[in-house]
Amino acid sequence: MSTSRSGRAGWALAVLVAVLVFTAPAVAGEDLEDRMREVASGLRCPVCQNLSVADSSSEMAREMRALIVDQLREGKRPEEIRDYFVSKYGQWILLSPAPRGVGLVVWIVPTLGAVAGLGGAVWLLRRWSRRGTAPPLPVDAAALTWIREAVQAGDSLAALTPEEARQVEALRELQFDYRAGKLSAADYEELRALYESRAAAALAGARRPPRKAAAEVSMTAHAVPAGVGSAPRVWRWVTAALFLVGFGAALGYFLPQSVRARGDGSPTGDFLTGTREEAARAEAPDLPVLLQRGRQAMDAGEWDRAAGPRLASGGG
Repeated sequence: MSTSRSGRAGWALAVLVAVLVFTAPAVAGEDLEDRMREVASGLRCPVCQNLSVADSSSEMAREMRALIVDQLREGKRPEEIRDYFVSKYGQWILLSPAPRGVGLVVWIVPTLGAVAGLGGAVWLLRRWSRRGTAPPLPVDAAALTWIREAVQAGDSLAALTPEEARQVEALRELQFDYRAGKLSAADYEELRALYESRAAAALAGARRPPRKAAAEVSMTAHAVPAGVGSAPRVWRWVTAALFLVGFGAALGYFLPQSVRARGDGSPTGDFLTGTREEAARAEAPDLPVLLQRGRQAMDAGEWDRAAGPRLASGGG
């Protein structure tokens, strides 16, 4: 009985070992593939239009992926592999610039521009809203009394000047709307005080001697533009702040992209992004690396892959 149980345990152990032996390489291969794609997805294909090495189907991208796999098998970390490609091609090879040195500017400047623009717009709008309310106009007590009596009297407006009639009619309509329930008590009192002050100021200015009327007009001209005259200037600042926000957003989007319409075999970017020269240098084969890949492919029996680097080096 014990012999039978030990035999079954031995068979189970053998099956488990066999499963581990046959599945371990597949699991390791999948893990290596995932790690390779993680590194390759952050590298720019030198001969493609804004494609990563992981997504490109070009010959150079395939060679770069093979080199990444070789370096991963040698035990190198992803950071070391990226540093290797940066040493060969410069920071341009990274799709997302590293947040250090000059690359840090690409991350910080758009954010600072957007924050500064929003902050400036909020500050200017708050300042404008505080200054937007004009100070109360100087009120002549006698003119204010006459206006109130004319509104309450309900007499004909024929005896009044056009300006006086207009002011009295406006106050009567306001009073009618309040009695009809169209205005609340608080709104009515606020609007009535505003209308009465305007009417009294206009009436006093029309009935005073010319010198006093000129002084009143001068004082009113200095009082009213506090909320009106500054509006164009404020809106100019608001427009500038909104432009700064848009510029920061555009910079943050387009600078990492550095794209244009892709042509067959065209390098990533153009003379505006300063990448044409980098792409031209990237297309030049690295002879020692190509020879090493060719020897590795020959040792592995991959003759098609071995012929590719040698032909590329011979064509250079």
